[in-house]
Amino acid sequence: MSSIKDKLDLDKVPHYTTLQKFLSRIPSSWFNLILSKTLRLLYSHREEAFITAIDATGFTSSDASHYYSKRTGKLRRSFLKTSIAVDTDKKVILGWKISQKTDHDVKHAKTLIRQSNKLRKSECYVMDKGYDSEEIHALTREEIKADSIQSQLYL
Repeated sequence: MSSIKDKLDLDKVPHYTTLQKFLSRIPSSWFNLILSKTLRLLYSHREEAFITAIDATGFTSSDASHYYSKRTGKLRRSFLKTSIAVDTDKKVILGWKISQKTDHDVKHAKTLIRQSNKLRKSECYVMDKGYDSEEIHALTREEIKADSIQSQLYL
C-alpha cells in the first residue's frame, strides 16, 4: 500500500471502519466521482491493468455472529453484497457493483467486466468458480478482447 499512501499523501492507511462510515454517508454518485479521480492519480494516460481479479462478498448489518443469530432465533434481515474488480498489480478497485440481494456472482460479472474495462483495459480477468459461465468467457474474449481465467484459488 506504500504507493497508494504516497499518491494520497497519507502517513498510514485509515482503519477500514473509517472508510466504511464515510461511504455510508455520501451518495454513490460522489463515490464514483472520487474513484475515477483517484484512478487518474494512480495511472498514467492509457496505462493498462495487466491482470484484473473479480470477486464478491456479502455483509449483514448486524454485529452478531451467524451462530448467535441462529441460537437466539434473531435472523439477520439486512444484507449487502459487494462485488469488485481489482487491478492485481496496483491493488486498485476498477469496478464495483453493490446489491441488497444475495444474487449469484454471475449476475454482476458483466457489469464488473465492462465497468473495469472502461476505466482501465486489462489483458486478463481472473475469477473464481462462482463466475464460471461460457457467457462471461465469451463476453471477455469477444467484446473486451481479453483472456479470462477461472481460478479455483480464493482471491
